[in-house]
Amino acid sequence: MTAPQPEIDLANLPRFLDHLGQPERDADAAAFARLLLDEGCQVEVFWGPLQMDVWQLTVSRGRRWATFRVERGFAEAVRVGAPGHDARRSARVRHPCPRLARRRQ
Repeated sequence: MTAPQPEIDLANLPRFLDHLGQPERDADAAAFARLLLDEGCQVEVFWGPLQMDVWQLTVSRGRRWATFRVERGFAEAVRVGAPGHDARRSARVRHPCPRLARRRQ
């Protein structure tokens, strides 16, 4: 994990959490992100929305981090890991619809 970006603009963070929490995306991931933020996790990366409805939020606490992404309106699986772990190989929270999750990878 790199050092926190000093210029992170959190103005759209509530909008992202509401967007992620829509029933057609992933309400559980949005609730998890809110819980982590409420418990004091630090925002490491946040950007969006970009073209084609792309967002990313990465939070960390101690040596652990979690990444939440939306791309083209679809929520990706939550990525959870520790420093030194490749984000693509990190433990992932199980997607509620495994068949759809496999198609998105």
